[in-house]
Amino acid sequence: GDEARAGSVALVRAMLESGMARGEIVPLDAEALAHVLLGACAEATLHAVETGGGAAVEIIHRLIDGLALPRTRTGAKAVPRRGATR
Repeated sequence: GDEARAGSVALVRAMLESGMARGEIVPLDAEALAHVLLGACAEATLHAVETGGGAAVEIIHRLIDGLALPRTRTGAKAVPRRGATR
Protein backbone atom coordinates (compact mmCIF):
# COMPACT_ATOMS: atom_id res chain seq x y z
CA GLY A 1 0.00 0.00 0.00
CA ASP A 2 0.96 3.58 0.58
CA GLU A 3 3.42 2.75 3.38
CA ALA A 4 5.34 0.30 1.20
CA ARG A 5 5.43 2.83 -1.64
CA ALA A 6 6.63 5.58 0.70
CA GLY A 7 9.34 3.24 2.01
CA SER A 8 10.45 2.41 -1.51
CA VAL A 9 10.61 6.08 -2.45
CA ALA A 10 12.59 6.87 0.71
CA LEU A 11 15.08 4.06 0.01
CA VAL A 12 15.63 5.07 -3.62
CA ARG A 13 15.86 8.76 -2.64
CA ALA A 14 18.52 7.94 -0.03
CA MET A 15 20.54 5.95 -2.57
CA LEU A 16 20.29 8.77 -5.11
CA GLU A 17 21.31 11.39 -2.52
CA SER A 18 24.31 9.26 -1.57
CA GLY A 19 25.38 8.93 -5.20
CA MET A 20 24.92 12.66 -5.74
CA ALA A 21 26.97 13.45 -2.62
CA ARG A 22 29.79 11.25 -3.96
CA GLY A 23 29.61 13.05 -7.30
CA GLU A 24 28.57 9.92 -9.16
CA ILE A 25 25.07 11.01 -10.19
CA VAL A 26 23.87 14.20 -11.87
CA PRO A 27 22.60 16.51 -9.11
CA LEU A 28 18.81 16.63 -9.46
CA ASP A 29 15.82 16.72 -7.12
CA ALA A 30 16.27 13.30 -5.47
CA GLU A 31 12.64 13.05 -4.33
CA ALA A 32 11.26 13.71 -7.80
CA LEU A 33 13.85 11.46 -9.43
CA ALA A 34 13.00 8.61 -7.04
CA HIS A 35 9.32 8.87 -8.01
CA VAL A 36 10.14 8.99 -11.73
CA LEU A 37 12.50 6.01 -11.57
CA LEU A 38 10.10 3.89 -9.52
CA GLY A 39 7.26 4.71 -11.90
CA ALA A 40 9.40 3.83 -14.91
CA CYS A 41 10.48 0.57 -13.28
CA ALA A 42 6.88 -0.36 -12.48
CA GLU A 43 5.81 0.23 -16.08
CA ALA A 44 8.85 -1.61 -17.42
CA THR A 45 7.98 -4.58 -15.22
CA LEU A 46 4.39 -4.63 -16.50
CA HIS A 47 5.58 -4.41 -20.09
CA ALA A 48 8.12 -7.21 -19.60
CA VAL A 49 5.49 -9.45 -17.99
CA GLU A 50 2.96 -8.75 -20.73
CA THR A 51 5.36 -9.20 -23.65
CA GLY A 52 7.88 -11.64 -22.20
CA GLY A 53 10.61 -9.41 -23.59
CA GLY A 54 13.53 -7.67 -22.01
CA ALA A 55 13.48 -4.49 -24.10
CA ALA A 56 11.91 -2.49 -21.27
CA VAL A 57 14.58 -3.69 -18.85
CA GLU A 58 17.31 -2.58 -21.26
CA ILE A 59 15.66 0.83 -21.49
CA ILE A 60 15.60 1.18 -17.70
CA HIS A 61 19.32 0.32 -17.61
CA ARG A 62 20.00 3.00 -20.23
CA LEU A 63 17.99 5.59 -18.27
CA ILE A 64 19.88 4.84 -15.07
CA ASP A 65 23.24 4.86 -16.88
CA GLY A 66 22.31 8.29 -18.23
CA LEU A 67 22.28 9.68 -14.69
CA ALA A 68 25.95 8.84 -14.12
CA LEU A 69 28.43 11.68 -14.31
CA PRO A 70 31.35 11.18 -16.71
CA ARG A 71 34.75 10.52 -15.20
CA THR A 72 37.54 13.06 -15.63
CA ARG A 73 41.05 12.10 -16.76
CA THR A 74 42.06 11.68 -13.10
CA GLY A 75 39.22 9.22 -12.56
CA ALA A 76 37.19 11.65 -10.47
CA LYS A 77 33.62 12.36 -11.43
CA ALA A 78 32.98 15.65 -13.19
CA VAL A 79 30.37 17.76 -11.40
CA PRO A 80 28.28 19.77 -13.86
CA ARG A 81 26.77 23.12 -13.01
CA ARG A 82 23.07 22.89 -12.29
CA GLY A 83 21.22 23.28 -15.56
CA ALA A 84 24.31 22.49 -17.64
CA THR A 85 23.95 19.86 -20.35
CA ARG A 86 26.35 17.01 -20.99
